[in-house]
Amino acid sequence: SGRVRAAVAAGQSALGARQRVCDVGGLRVSYITPQGTVGYRCPAEPEKDYVRKGGKADETEGRKCLCNALMANIGIGQLREDGWVEPPLITSGTDLTIISTFLAGRTHYSANDVIDYLLSKCGSESSGVVPLSVPEEEAVRSE
Repeated sequence: SGRVRAAVAAGQSALGARQRVCDVGGLRVSYITPQGTVGYRCPAEPEKDYVRKGGKADETEGRKCLCNALMANIGIGQLREDGWVEPPLITSGTDLTIISTFLAGRTHYSANDVIDYLLSKCGSESSGVVPLSVPEEEAVRSE
């Protein structure tokens, strides 16, 4: 829908303005330095740093810091010294068009909405899905 495209465009604009930095480090990749020690690099860090650490410049193209964005998704995004507030990131893979199905005219959707949709595609009904690995009495319900 038009709203989804607008949200995606706004998100790309915000992420395009983001300073490249890897300061959470949850998805860094280890490598062996020329001195024989273990170092870490991330294609979302500044390109010159990544290349200095043996990475290829083309591996940095279009990369954004997923660690920082996911922290922002749960409400603990970083506030930078220059006032930049880390924006959240919609992580829906390449299937952005399905989001309008979950929204159904609303401005947000829940994990239960997604589960209900997935179950509807395999002929099951939801009525309050509880993961099989969690005993019924320990399940947390969200209404």
